[in-house]
Amino acid sequence: MTALGNHRKRARKRAPSAQIFRRSGCCPTILAMAGLCLLLMTAGGCTGGKRYAPTEIPGIDASRLIQTARSQLGACYLPGGCSPASGFDCSGFIQWVFLQQGISLPRQSRDQYQWGRQVNVDQLRRGDLVFFATDKRGVSHVGIYADDGRFIHCSSPKGGVREDKLSKGYWAEHYLGARRILP
Repeated sequence: MTALGNHRKRARKRAPSAQIFRRSGCCPTILAMAGLCLLLMTAGGCTGGKRYAPTEIPGIDASRLIQTARSQLGACYLPGGCSPASGFDCSGFIQWVFLQQGISLPRQSRDQYQWGRQVNVDQLRRGDLVFFATDKRGVSHVGIYADDGRFIHCSSPKGGVREDKLSKGYWAEHYLGARRILP
């Protein structure tokens, strides 16, 4: 077989994956970003390594933290997502918001629940992390307390990053606890 024949044979082997992208209607840029995010997560999280914050971080303004979180209202939900470009899941959103202020938190909500100190619901302050048990495995969702009984979180494919009331039926029923990372 000629060199040209071998080239065609190799090209045929690669063609099905390209056809899948064309048939599915997926945007290759979004798929590439999602793939990059997943690669970063498997390599040690979205921050590229395991650098965790101490129990409390002095000098960080909770107002800037909330402003950063609100700047992402409406951002898309993506399972395993950790950036505005690709989308967020709940813990990826929290990790990204805190990282913008120079604070590196663990990637998963159950690990984030181990940081800071416990806070009662009646003592919540701006920037506290609020946790929920949305399934039977314990901690499964996290958000940032904003003010006036409201929190910002990345909820689901239908909602993305949004602001909700802690006292709202679903969230009140699944509320697990809160942790304070900021002083």
